[in-house]
Amino acid sequence: MDPGNPELAEVRDMPDSGAFDKAGRGASGFNHTATPAMENADPNVAILVVVNGTLNALQSATKEPKLKRFVLGSSSGACTVPKPGKVLHNRLEYMETRGRSSRMASSAI
Repeated sequence: MDPGNPELAEVRDMPDSGAFDKAGRGASGFNHTATPAMENADPNVAILVVVNGTLNALQSATKEPKLKRFVLGSSSGACTVPKPGKVLHNRLEYMETRGRSSRMASSAI
């Protein structure tokens, strides 16, 4: 990969061991943006998906000898103010709780 010409790779099943291996092969940099946590309303499931997805990205990155940088980003869901008993089920509901219009929310999905 040419550092001046970044490539984007979609990784499905991020919590699965080795899910990022192919995407990281030959890379000099790795930017893991986020793991889809809002797909499951149960925090016992959603948190495991995020943790395992991040660990798998890190483990795959360690397998690439050319890799010089690893950037771990986060999702907008990590910035919300937690409300006891309130579970956000999808992006539209999240956007509405942040005071954005439904039109804007639907275009972000």
